[in-house]
Amino acid sequence: MSPRKRSKASAEAIGSVIRAGRHRRNLAQKELAAKAGVTPGTIGTFERGERTPSLELRAKICAGLELDPQTFCREVAAIEGREMRKLLGDNPDPEELTVERLSAAWDVVFDYFKDIFLKAYESGSTGEEATKGSKP
Repeated sequence: MSPRKRSKASAEAIGSVIRAGRHRRNLAQKELAAKAGVTPGTIGTFERGERTPSLELRAKICAGLELDPQTFCREVAAIEGREMRKLLGDNPDPEELTVERLSAAWDVVFDYFKDIFLKAYESGSTGEEATKGSKP
């Protein structure tokens, strides 16, 4: 899977969670955008998976949705987990686990943890602090 396709899959998962959260709160894109300090068009690009919000913006979106960031991450991970199971199948035969299939599955896992590790690196933490309570 190319880096572009990996990013697209993660962006789509994040967008699905934003859209579902917005619908649960009965918010229009315009209302969520005002709460997050962005334009309604920006919210639309996130929901369609065309762009991925920064961690800072994800936090603002979570606040606007009244959604705990850990819950947000778990919902994104659940979507990505379903996609990984589709790639591997429910009970993959070890002989069918090709390098390509494993690589594609690993790409999904990598995308999930990438932001956590980057945040830990930028803050100078060991990584344990960044992952506490954020089990996929």
